[in-house]
Amino acid sequence: MNTLPSEIKAVILFNYLDLPNIGNCYLASKVFHCFNEIQLTTLKYAKNGWINNIKNGHLNTCKWLHNSGIEAGKPIDLHADEEKAFAWSCSYGHIETSKWLYNLSIETGKPINIHAQKEIAFIWSCIAGHIETSKWLYKLGLKTGSAIDLYVDGGRFHMKDVHDNGYMEMYKWLKKKIGEIPQK
Repeated sequence: MNTLPSEIKAVILFNYLDLPNIGNCYLASKVFHCFNEIQLTTLKYAKNGWINNIKNGHLNTCKWLHNSGIEAGKPIDLHADEEKAFAWSCSYGHIETSKWLYNLSIETGKPINIHAQKEIAFIWSCIAGHIETSKWLYKLGLKTGSAIDLYVDGGRFHMKDVHDNGYMEMYKWLKKKIGEIPQK
């Protein structure tokens, strides 16, 4: 039995099918073994949609979904739901995905508001213990001339949550940063 070369399957699959059909192809491919591992992984993740891939840090699939949307004339709104995709990527500690989203927004001339929803990206990354992401966001705020508000909502920035979750390195870092800034 002759099969289509892998390159032709990829072109058909990734250029001409929508997400529901991609999901069906993934299910069929598990039976017919017609895609390589890279294609299978992309299919597997793509069928879950944009936000789930952001949450799970599947950067290559996110890039593919983004480019597919542009090619189809239906670009993904990076700023939808008050920067939800960016907030999710930060809250799950997917720093490479977060950086990609931010840089992509700069390239399009509409920078992501890292302070959206009262600093939610920063708060969630801290509460979840993702110190590298939290430090990157903090530095990004300083770099752009719009520092993260450590006193958001009039509090001491959810320090109790960070401490109660056992993220002592994060707790100490935040405590030091708060000590450097006069209270409002």
